[in-house]
Amino acid sequence: MSCKQSVSLLTLFLCLSTQACFRDADAASEKEPHATAAARPATAADGTVLELGGCFGSPAALWCEVSYKVKRKSGVLTKSLEIEVDNAAPGTTHSVTVDNFAIGNLATNAKGDAKLELVENKELLFPQGFQQPAPGSVIRIGDVLQVRLERLVRLAGLEAVIAGAGKFGGKATYKVEQLGDTVTKEFVVKVTGAPPKGSLAVTLDGVALGNLAIDVEGQGRIKFSTKKPPPFPDAFREPKAGTPFRIGDLFAGTLQDAK
Repeated sequence: MSCKQSVSLLTLFLCLSTQACFRDADAASEKEPHATAAARPATAADGTVLELGGCFGSPAALWCEVSYKVKRKSGVLTKSLEIEVDNAAPGTTHSVTVDNFAIGNLATNAKGDAKLELVENKELLFPQGFQQPAPGSVIRIGDVLQVRLERLVRLAGLEAVIAGAGKFGGKATYKVEQLGDTVTKEFVVKVTGAPPKGSLAVTLDGVALGNLAIDVEGQGRIKFSTKKPPPFPDAFREPKAGTPFRIGDLFAGTLQDAK
């Protein structure tokens, strides 16, 4: 176990959630993470101004992960709040509050999974009256659970923008993060426009990590994480900027520092 809209336009998506980490919100610490040489500065090179996170529960049972990010890019300040729930009661709807302020509802599917996402930029707005959360802010999902936010520190971030023949494209990301006293690692590959109903081998630094299953729409996704299964393959080697990355015979490139 680890970790823990004026309304003009408001994006709120309900879908399956697939990622996780672990933390009981009632026992979550409000202290800042340990200082490290690699810790994110007030405004990072990639434009991130603030990043908070929090978790509740266990990947094998009821689980919730929350992420709040403020980022400035090309002069535009974007704020996003994402909440994912797994293994809740299927087909139920719960109100969601941030520090007792209602931001919407979260509805679970037949598997008991759900996702709520709010985005604000120069065109989209959060609900009127929404106050930006801070370390110690509490997210409540009905009477089911609550998550206390902590400052998230990005210790490492790499990416590869995938572009190939035709409409083939996507992105690979590797990140190392610290939330409270817990450090987690995650590697994700997402592609679109691939030959439908196929399988593509994913290799990193010459090591085969697994096969990317492609659906009938040409989309595929593979993920390894220390938060929730599947775990990293035993042969996985810690990547760095310049590490070679391949997807079958459709793409070859390198991971670079995330922008």
